[in-house]
Amino acid sequence: MPVKVMLVDDHVIVRDGLNMVIGTQGDMRVVAGVGDGAAAVEAAESLRPDVVVMDISMPVLNGIEAARRMLATNPDLRIIILTMHESPEYVTQAFKAGVMGFVLKKSAGIEIIKAIREVVRGHKFFGRGVETLIEAYLSCDEDPYETLSQREKQILKLVAEGKTSKEIAELLFISPKSVETYRSRLMRKLGVDNVAGVVKYALRRGLTTADQ
Repeated sequence: MPVKVMLVDDHVIVRDGLNMVIGTQGDMRVVAGVGDGAAAVEAAESLRPDVVVMDISMPVLNGIEAARRMLATNPDLRIIILTMHESPEYVTQAFKAGVMGFVLKKSAGIEIIKAIREVVRGHKFFGRGVETLIEAYLSCDEDPYETLSQREKQILKLVAEGKTSKEIAELLFISPKSVETYRSRLMRKLGVDNVAGVVKYALRRGLTTADQ
């Protein structure tokens, strides 16, 4: 049976291009094209594709978090990240989340076909231009994000989404003063000294998107 592939990217032109490339392969079939991470999680649960090719920066839910949720309900799913972001942090996050392939958009084309075939066989796949990112992934020091408590991670994401201390306090049922304490602590751990630095870190790490 053909490998069932789902495409997840918020740009229709990218999905259409991938659909054309994959459509030339007799052993593969695109079963869906989805434009945001949350919709992708729902579609993956109902359609049960074999492989998901997914961007990182998307509205509603970023690709790495979407990957975590998909794999939580279907551990056999193979996920390939297709992104324009050449970031060691993204590579690290993606593979920690259980992603099997990482391809840069600038060198996609036939590499997507290779990536799909490799991950279906159970092998990891790194596209061209990712060599330096692989090295960073394999030799990376402790991720400062992992030193944050669960509450600090929650507040980091909410701050990055533009929520005020008062709004965060109401959402988490704690005092604004506690929010300020957590925020100061997480900023110190991440090595940033202002809210703009928190937002930049969250964007780079894929915890939020510029569209939010």
